[in-house]
Formats: sequence, C-alpha cells, structure tokens
Amino acid sequence: MLSSWLFLAISIALIVFVSGLFQGALGFGYAIAALTTLPLLVAPRQAHIIISLSGIPVMAMAAWTFRGGADWRAIRPALLGGLISLPIGLLTFSLVSADGLIRGTGLAILIVMLLELMPSPRQARHFRFLHSPFVAGLVSGYLAGAVSIGGPPIVAYALKQSWSPLRTKAFITGSLLLVSLCKGIGLFAGNFVMPATLGLSLLAIPFAIGGVWLGARLGLWLSTVHYRRIVALILVTLSCWWLYRGAGKPASAPAMELPKVATLSSPGTASIALANLQAQQHAPNSGHDR
Repeated sequence: MLSSWLFLAISIALIVFVSGLFQGALGFGYAIAALTTLPLLVAPRQAHIIISLSGIPVMAMAAWTFRGGADWRAIRPALLGGLISLPIGLLTFSLVSADGLIRGTGLAILIVMLLELMPSPRQARHFRFLHSPFVAGLVSGYLAGAVSIGGPPIVAYALKQSWSPLRTKAFITGSLLLVSLCKGIGLFAGNFVMPATLGLSLLAIPFAIGGVWLGARLGLWLSTVHYRRIVALILVTLSCWWLYRGAGKPASAPAMELPKVATLSSPGTASIALANLQAQQHAPNSGHDR
C-alpha cells in the first residue's frame, strides 16, 4: 500500500512539474499538459480537482511573474465574462460527461484558428464578436468550470492581437487567476474535495511552482514570432486531438480511486468486518439443510 502511494505521489509531482514548465514558458498549458497524463493515475474527476486546486498558486505565481505586461483594460472584460459563466460550468461538471464538452472545445478553438489563418474584411465584420475579451472570458469561464481547461479561448483571443509575448502572458494569466480561485471555492462549497484529493493537491503545489519558475526563465529565449508560432501549433494540434479523442476511452486497467474518509478508519473497523464475515460463513444454513 505504501509503495503504491509513494509511486502515485512521485508520478503526480513529476507531471505537475512538467506542466508548470509549459505554464511558465508559454503563459498557459498547466491544466492541458496535466490532463493528458494525470487521469491515467487517478479517476478523471479526481484528476480535474487536483489540477484545479494545485493550479491556483501556479496561476498566481505566473500572473505575478508577468505583471509588467498587464493591460487591465483588456483583462477586466475577460474576468467579468469568466465569473459570469463559471457557475454554469461547475453545474455542468457535476451533471454531464466531459466527452462532448471536450470535443466542442476542440471544434471551437479550431474554428477560431482557421479564421485567423483566412482573414478578410467581410469575415472580420461577420465574426467581430469573436474579437471581444468578454466573449473569450465567457467561454473560458464555462470551460474552466466544466472541464478544467479554460485557457484555449483566452489564448486564441490573445493570439489574434499584435501583442508582445510578455503582454500576451500577462493577459492570459491575469484573466484566468480570479476564475481559478473562484472555481476552487466552488469545488469546496459543492463538497467535491475529499481529504485524500486535497492532500495530493497540496503535494503538487511546490513542484508545480518550481516548474513555473524554471519555465518562465526558459520562455525569455522565445522571440515574438517563435512564440506565436509555437502557441498556434499547440492550439491546432490539441483541438484536432480533442475532436478525435474526446474524453478518451476507459483504460483497460482502471485508474486508482483515492480513498474516501470512510476507508481511512481505524484497524478495528476491518476486524469487525472480518468477524462478521466469519460469523456468516459458520452460521447454520436456512431450511434447505433441515
């Protein structure tokens, strides 16, 4: 039992550290990177909760790191949109399968990126609403609550602006920080967080922050042109993958279910259960043996 929990803790620490590298270098990607592997270790819903809770200090550190490029005239509408739609996303998280939502996210991001590649004056008039930070925040808040992936709509909007990498990262992290914090509060208020899940989330935080710290320094080497190309390639690749795979098929070996409070009781509980089982086995049969 101890070895399995030690393996789980080491694996989660490694996953969130690498995910933090993406967050620090690109200004987004923590949840995206972690969600590609963490559900292989724990149940999907628990993976979402671990990522959401550990992502709050990650986003706070990233926002602080890139604060020099913050433009609050653009960040405030995105924040407002995210806070409006976040409760609907949390309700969806509690009721609906993630498969359709993930496919829909992939389709929406792919459409936005294709529109970016094929600009025209007529198209600009028809899809002007897509250039609003409020709309980007509205979609982002819903997806953050429903599937823990709120970054792509914000990133897609930022990529359409002629911003420097610093200003782009500041917009992304600033727009997502308050939404991440509010989602964490909503998870606790909705009684989604179990003690074991909270423990693993707290374990992940220092490793994730370390990844952000190192990634932010690696990201300084990226020029504006290279940064935009890398981000666009990641978004297009992910959107195609989400359209194809959705939430994914259940693995042949089920992911580890974290124990709930009842399973962490004293050894006496197990002894009582064993005694009851033995009593049932030695008890006389019903009328069939008479």
